[in-house]
Amino acid sequence: MEKLEKNKQIVLALLEETAALFPKDSYFKVMKIVDKESGQFLIYTDGWDKTWRDYGCFFHIQVKPNGTVYLHHDGTDLELAESLIKKAFQKMRLF
Repeated sequence: MEKLEKNKQIVLALLEETAALFPKDSYFKVMKIVDKESGQFLIYTDGWDKTWRDYGCFFHIQVKPNGTVYLHHDGTDLELAESLIKKAFQKMRLF
C-alpha cells in the first residue's frame, strides 16, 4: 500500500509540474484529470486557434493497484519517463 500511495504522489507532482509549463495566456485550456481511486492521471488541452480546434492528450499515466506505473502516452518533449525515474529515486530511502 505504501508503494501505491508513494507512486501516486510522484505522478501527481509530475502532472502539476507539467501543467504549470503551459502558458497562462494561451488560446487553449489545460485540463488536469486526476482519478486517484483508479490511478489515472491525464493532461488534456482544448481550444481554438482561429479556424482550427486544438484538442488532445498530452500526458496519460496510470498507477496500477500494485503500485506499478504505466506511461500510456507522452505527447511532450519533456522526457516524462526519465522524470518519473528521477523522482522515484529521490523519494527512496537509500540507507
